[in-house]
Amino acid sequence: MKMSKSESTRDELAFLTQAVQYIDGVLSDEECMLFHEELRRSDIKLKLFADLQLQGAMVRSAMRQAAYAIPNTMCESKGGFPFPNVLLAVAGTCLVMVTGYFLVSSRSLESAKSDISRTQMIGASGARFFSELAPRIKSYLALEREYILTGGLIELAFPKGAVTIIESPAVFRVVADDCLAMDSGRCSVYAPKGAEGFRVVTPNTSVVDRGTRFIVSVGENAATEVQMVAGAADVYQNSSDHDNRSAPVHLTDQVAMRFSGTTTTQGSTIPSLPDGYRSSLPDRVVSYEANRSVGGGFEQLTSVTVQRGGQLQTIMIDDLIGVKLIQFRSGPENDMNGHLAGSSGLPSDRLDLLSDSNLNTGIINPGGGSVPLLVSPDSETRGFAVRFDQPVVNGLGPDVVFFELQCKTNPVDGDAFHVSPLMFSESSKSHTVRSYDLTLLSREALPLSNFLLYRFSHPVNSIGDLRSMEYEVGSVSLSFQAIAVGIDLSDLGFAVGEKVEGLFFQDAADDENSIVDPVYIAGLPTLKNAGVNQ
Repeated sequence: MKMSKSESTRDELAFLTQAVQYIDGVLSDEECMLFHEELRRSDIKLKLFADLQLQGAMVRSAMRQAAYAIPNTMCESKGGFPFPNVLLAVAGTCLVMVTGYFLVSSRSLESAKSDISRTQMIGASGARFFSELAPRIKSYLALEREYILTGGLIELAFPKGAVTIIESPAVFRVVADDCLAMDSGRCSVYAPKGAEGFRVVTPNTSVVDRGTRFIVSVGENAATEVQMVAGAADVYQNSSDHDNRSAPVHLTDQVAMRFSGTTTTQGSTIPSLPDGYRSSLPDRVVSYEANRSVGGGFEQLTSVTVQRGGQLQTIMIDDLIGVKLIQFRSGPENDMNGHLAGSSGLPSDRLDLLSDSNLNTGIINPGGGSVPLLVSPDSETRGFAVRFDQPVVNGLGPDVVFFELQCKTNPVDGDAFHVSPLMFSESSKSHTVRSYDLTLLSREALPLSNFLLYRFSHPVNSIGDLRSMEYEVGSVSLSFQAIAVGIDLSDLGFAVGEKVEGLFFQDAADDENSIVDPVYIAGLPTLKNAGVNQ
């Protein structure tokens, strides 16, 4: 039955609401799958969603500009929320922009055509895209849209089973369900049984899979290198004249050839380097789930998804190994941002702010140094120490997760920090983290609900100071996200299987305007733990 105009408008508004929730990351996995199905069924809604993503960048820009213009004195209300009139102004700006977008988009709905492929981005590691956020994990990429990967790696899954890992820097396009165009850059391809015939198109060649694993590298001058790892592939010259197309070059196991950026497929043999093939993304923190607060932001952590030893695992909060803060010393100068991030009331023991599962509470702005520790820390060492509730066993991939709250004006990759053993041995060493697995550019880094800062009048020199010093309360006007990184205990010199009681952390002192703000630290259970979903 044909819908009336008013019913159609309500349906489009309902879809628009769901699309905004999808972009904000608040839909469940089941709701996301239903949303994807709705996109596949309706060309009109595909176009509406594509337009919304473009308009979203404008809305976020307006909100940031309004937020940065709020004076501190206007934000210091009892609950720590921004001044109501400013919120109304921001909301009004966004409403006008969204309303305008809807009116303009509605006029072109009848002529809209589908431009979304069935190819999903199923993984990302440190991914950065030119002038835009990385697509959301499990989202479908647009057909023939030029994507410019400027940092990290991504993993794409094609409908017939082919999987590709693309390394930055790269310029690529999804041409069809069985075709990837690499205009520049490098990718590793796996085409299992059923995906034979998958193609990687470069400016002057087409690499056609015959059941194989291979690497394609495309230089800025369009020269293409093909490294066979296993199986076989044919390399064709790209030409509009199919009748006069040259015969393909057939490549088999452990053969590598270079094809110049000309109109000939005659290539030259080069050394075979199969070790450059990527079968998976690096082990890392992949994502996390948290409960949304009444105010709208996220707050309480519920689970963490990590890749360890190449396997994805979702670990529930109750199965993570908690920590207790056992030492804290700030920098020599008093930090005006304070050392406690909390809600409207502090717990009876302030140290619990680091132990609870809330991502907007923590013990922040510790001391540090530009040089990592070479010997065991003592009570005079600036930084902080934690002891795990039970020993953490060093296994494959990350063994510890570290969450930081980060403002959008702070370093995108996160605030650098050093992590060291509590007691050094001959094999011990410090490890410096300079880039997080989930950064401010990661769609999986969730926006946090509001919090308060508790400020002291003097530097904090001990746990006793942290627990007892008088404080002043300050509110926060800018938005924050929870970013995360995994720590592999092997990087600290621990042997595989070795048990670790605790760790020492320091700010890396590489940015005087931004100090690391830890809000949650936990050990990961061993892989055989029943609390791990594989």
